[in-house]
Amino acid sequence: MRGLAIIGMDWCLRRLSSQTARVAQRHATDRLDDRPQPEKHHHQTIIGKVRIMRGLAYFCIVSAAGYALAGMGFGIVMAASHDHTLSTAHAHLNLLGWVSMAIYGLYYHAVPSAADTRFARVHVAVATLGIWIMIPGVAMAVLGMTEGLAILGSLLTILGMLLFAARVATARQAIA
Repeated sequence: MRGLAIIGMDWCLRRLSSQTARVAQRHATDRLDDRPQPEKHHHQTIIGKVRIMRGLAYFCIVSAAGYALAGMGFGIVMAASHDHTLSTAHAHLNLLGWVSMAIYGLYYHAVPSAADTRFARVHVAVATLGIWIMIPGVAMAVLGMTEGLAILGSLLTILGMLLFAARVATARQAIA
């Protein structure tokens, strides 16, 4: 009788341990499968996911900050001198440099697949060149020197915005 009890107990323990092992394995697998896998360049924080800004988005945001600082400095110089002749160039620098580039950077950060294309790099290059040519061009036009650079910069800026609109319209990934 005692032997039978030992055999029965042994059988129960083996069965229990195999069931426990299966349950533990299933729970471990479930936890791994149910957990959302972190995307590339994401870090978990207390609040949620934070994507590290890189590449084209980073370039646009850093450029926007630089343009904002330049625009602020330009505005301070105009205010200190009480000469607002170049306020048009100041306004264009803030709008095109700070606002537009920040919008481009935030979009490319939100939709990284849109930024990882040659088309997006061409867009940012054209937009940047447009800003670099247009701002001095507007200043020169206001001062009565020439309008050529302002016209060329305006055309490049419009082309840059058309390229951005096309990039947004053709991007298939939704902003999450």
